[in-house]
Amino acid sequence: MPRRSNLFRPALAAVAALLTGFGTLAMAQSAPDTDFGTVALLPGWQADNGIETIAVAFDLNPGWKTYWRAPGATGIPPRFDWTGSENIAAVEVVWPTPDVFETFGEQTIGYGGQVILPIRIRPRDTGAPVRVRLALDYGVCEEICIPAFETFTAELPAARGGAAQPAIVAALKSAPRSGQAQGLTGAACGLDRSGDRFELTTDLTFDRALPPDAITVVESPDADLWIGTSRSDVAGGRISGSARMEYYGDGGFLLERDRLRLTVLGSGFAADIRGCTAGG
Repeated sequence: MPRRSNLFRPALAAVAALLTGFGTLAMAQSAPDTDFGTVALLPGWQADNGIETIAVAFDLNPGWKTYWRAPGATGIPPRFDWTGSENIAAVEVVWPTPDVFETFGEQTIGYGGQVILPIRIRPRDTGAPVRVRLALDYGVCEEICIPAFETFTAELPAARGGAAQPAIVAALKSAPRSGQAQGLTGAACGLDRSGDRFELTTDLTFDRALPPDAITVVESPDADLWIGTSRSDVAGGRISGSARMEYYGDGGFLLERDRLRLTVLGSGFAADIRGCTAGG
């Protein structure tokens, strides 16, 4: 059974309304039904500054789940490939606060039921249409875990405008809040070495008590750097952790603490922290 975050999630009725409305929305696409459910590309809107917002929606059958961007040792993180798209300068996937599960005795992080992943697209030219080609690799799991793949295409006309869709807005709002907004007062990271093994330590403090079940997840943008599941300990407003770290690149490496991303997840609490100082 998952441990629920208890943070606000998109109302199921609002999600269902969007899914039901696919037939009347020109750019919305839904992949064929599968044993685990459906995946769809939702239409969104264009803001006055030209930023496009669309979304990928998962509607999973009971018992199935999919994964967050850092799912743990046994999870399969979604991969978004925009090759072949036109008039795209930058893309940001916004991740709603996930749940923490136990899968085959291992901690995994992801979503069950219905979840929307909002996507913000910044066009190179706001006066020209955006042509989207998305190849999505992802994983789903019930009693077994399997990889899956979908391809979606869409054309977003220039100056299309449109009203913000409540279910996508709700998903945007359900992302973890910044560390500052959640009362972060200190974030330190240390590196311990024993032979050829490295251990990354974290020490985070907040101005409020944290839920006892809180965990820390650490991510690095370096593809050659792997950071395992953190063992976390909570005492009041402090959470300390330790995670195995392995480097697969050539030669030595420098731990760029300012580029690490730390997420604290617990019942009713989620904080997104960018960077840490030496220590821990």
